[in-house]
Amino acid sequence: MDWKKVGKQLTKVGLPILGGALGGPAGAKLGAVVSSLIGVENTPDAVSQAIEKGNLTGEQLAMLQKYQMDHKENLEKLRQASEERDLQNIVSARDMYKVQNRTADIIANKIINENLWMIIILVIINALAIVFMPAALQTAVGVISNLIGIVIGKLLTERQAVINFFFGSSFGSKVKDATIAQQNER
Repeated sequence: MDWKKVGKQLTKVGLPILGGALGGPAGAKLGAVVSSLIGVENTPDAVSQAIEKGNLTGEQLAMLQKYQMDHKENLEKLRQASEERDLQNIVSARDMYKVQNRTADIIANKIINENLWMIIILVIINALAIVFMPAALQTAVGVISNLIGIVIGKLLTERQAVINFFFGSSFGSKVKDATIAQQNER
């Protein structure tokens, strides 16, 4: 878990400015403030668990809302800096692709063509392990299933990253692309 993911969680509970700023370069410092406001250990995991499990009391949520309102201008600047960094990352990747597209295309083709087969094979292995492992080894089946699930998740994430790079991920990507185009015109 990292502070950027915690920021997304805060956005979901109605703290978009605080959440957006938490995903930026000042995430660790801001994370320390958030953790102290809600009274948990200063780690992304601890804050995430408090938010995820619905353990935030009305008082804790009110303190976070007050902090967001009191520091709105600074948090907005931090959020904007984070978005600009993300935009520069996209611009850099696309500029590099213009120069070295052959290597990127080879890698992308391998990911798109081979990851799906790996996922199918892993699902079959998982099903076979569940069906044919003796009852005495059910703990091993659980471990195997978890590991296979993690690998499948990583393969799907890798595949999605390639698709997002070539086709964009959402309306947000289209907005970012328009912003990039405007920056390049300057």
